[in-house]
Amino acid sequence: MTSSLTEVAINQTFTAEIVASSDAGVVDAPFHLLFDPAVLEFLDATQGEFLGEDGSSIIFIVNGRARPGDVAIGIGRANREQGASGTGVLARIRFSALAPGETYLRLDRSVAWDAGGNRMEVSTVGVAVAVR
Repeated sequence: MTSSLTEVAINQTFTAEIVASSDAGVVDAPFHLLFDPAVLEFLDATQGEFLGEDGSSIIFIVNGRARPGDVAIGIGRANREQGASGTGVLARIRFSALAPGETYLRLDRSVAWDAGGNRMEVSTVGVAVAVR
């Protein structure tokens, strides 16, 4: 995600793209996306192309209903022998704007592992959303 302000109208839907970039091969990249549930409503999420860039099967699990304001996503490659590298969309998360206000889409508990089972360094950038 980029660190710009996104403006949306009440009842408008929009999609947040979670972009991954790595020189090393990534096999798993689970994360939580936090937001203010009084301002936005989680609708759904779909996997991006990043981990499956070479045709690999992807395991993609989403829980956006158990804890309001927290979308938990588990995503990884079924084939654990080789990871994905480069830059691409990891996941797309769709929201509806509920009420006027501002919130921040913030990645939390973001981790990544390589094919050897080693934890990789992760840095994240969020985005502000203003509902008018």
